[in-house]
Amino acid sequence: MEKGEKEIKEAFKTIQKLSQSWYEIYQAAAQSAFDVQNSTMQYAQSVFVDGAEACRSHLDAFQKAAEPGNQQKQLPSLMENGIEAYKRNIIFLRRTLDHGAETFKRNTEIVHDLTQTLMKKAQEQQEIVWS
Repeated sequence: MEKGEKEIKEAFKTIQKLSQSWYEIYQAAAQSAFDVQNSTMQYAQSVFVDGAEACRSHLDAFQKAAEPGNQQKQLPSLMENGIEAYKRNIIFLRRTLDHGAETFKRNTEIVHDLTQTLMKKAQEQQEIVWS
């Protein structure tokens, strides 16, 4: 085999290895983007569901207080419902913040893992080129 042919084969192998590495990088980046999107969508869905549940509870409580026959108890009942609504709002806020913190932590871990993968692949590419 001639020297030129050998160099061409070596160059071709290097290009194949680099192409595979780039494919793996794109795959890791795409998977990370999907993971972050999924995590964020789950958070948004939990906020929506929790918020709808809190609103439904508020509405149910105030409708019961406004029922006919409850007029003598209406003011104390409205005050009690207002306090309960406040408590439900605090619970909703706490759940929203807790889920938000969990989502942020999960997304941060995903991005950290992606960064580690990218650094590893960059090092592998450098070794491929210089070997």
